[in-house]
Amino acid sequence: MDNSGQPAKDATVFVYSARLKQGYAIVCPTCFVDCGKHAASDAQGQFTITGLNSALKFRLLVVKDGFTATAKGGVDPAQGPLPPIKISPRAPSTGESKIVHGHVTNVSGNPVAGAVIEPVGAIESADLSSFGTMDWMDALAVTNASGEFVINSTRPIEKIMLKISPRGLAQKIVSVPPGSAVNSIVLTEGATSMGRLVAPSGTGIAQAEVVMIPLDHSNEESFSDMRVGTDKDGSFAFSNVPAHRVWGLYPAIESLGNRNLTAAPHWSESPADRQVVNEGKITLRPGFSVSGKIVLVDGKEAPPGMHVTINPQWTVTNRVTPIASDGSFEFQTLAPGIYSLMVGINGYTPTDDSPNKILVERDRRNVIIRVARSPAAGHE
Repeated sequence: MDNSGQPAKDATVFVYSARLKQGYAIVCPTCFVDCGKHAASDAQGQFTITGLNSALKFRLLVVKDGFTATAKGGVDPAQGPLPPIKISPRAPSTGESKIVHGHVTNVSGNPVAGAVIEPVGAIESADLSSFGTMDWMDALAVTNASGEFVINSTRPIEKIMLKISPRGLAQKIVSVPPGSAVNSIVLTEGATSMGRLVAPSGTGIAQAEVVMIPLDHSNEESFSDMRVGTDKDGSFAFSNVPAHRVWGLYPAIESLGNRNLTAAPHWSESPADRQVVNEGKITLRPGFSVSGKIVLVDGKEAPPGMHVTINPQWTVTNRVTPIASDGSFEFQTLAPGIYSLMVGINGYTPTDDSPNKILVERDRRNVIIRVARSPAAGHE
């Protein structure tokens, strides 16, 4: 439906990606056979996509001329018909300095349809750049059958940084200018990275999830993490990995249950397109623990519902644990590495003599973090 509540006829709804409802898939999220299935909405705005795998949940994309592409994730067909999906008219642009035209092909020159185009940054002038969410620009576009797309902005821009996410090809990040000229973007197959996750005994670890992270994860030009499951002997394979990059591979802790096994990132390079990189065995080991106490320098107890966050240096993914009433906390199953510690107690900040970084190469006990009332809280 459109913003006015009227049915949106002739919108195309297609399955972009999928994930298992339970467990971890050994194929990439866009590699399931259901990905690419699509349907058009009728005069009442209704659509039906049939024959979907009941073991999966889906991410749908909705595309219609004159409207901004819309994503709908976590779709479970077993739950029955979806509530109405609202799509918004594309914001009008008043000049070519606010419009980016693109044409996406593979190396053979064939158009790539159904690729997701996401703006991740923009240069507005020599002195002004924006990154992340930009509410003055289309948040999403999808290439049509001819591989074409348009991104509209309500502000003049000099260049826009786009992340291109196709199915069956490697992601790509490009910087392109606005204007009437069509920007040509060529996508490649990428590399394949494979290996085997094993326990200290050498036994393969089945039904675990392996995470692949870019080395430059904090950079605006970075790719998103990729995840894939292991098969019955612990083997895994990542396909369509962007080439000429360095990546870290490590097990997702939540997928290992209570086995108390982990590993620091195994660093690898994807040197060229169509190259297969065999990482060999990635052997897990028992994890370390970090425990200690949060001390409020004013002598009060930590309020209920407060927490400590620990974040490994190699990724933005963090773990959170509650602070007990006596201030104690504990993290378990940590891989070796450098971590940041952050305390979440309303109105308090750590003192200068408290650690905000910690090296974990063994169990760390009695870590003391002192927190004091923040200056702003003191004036309330």
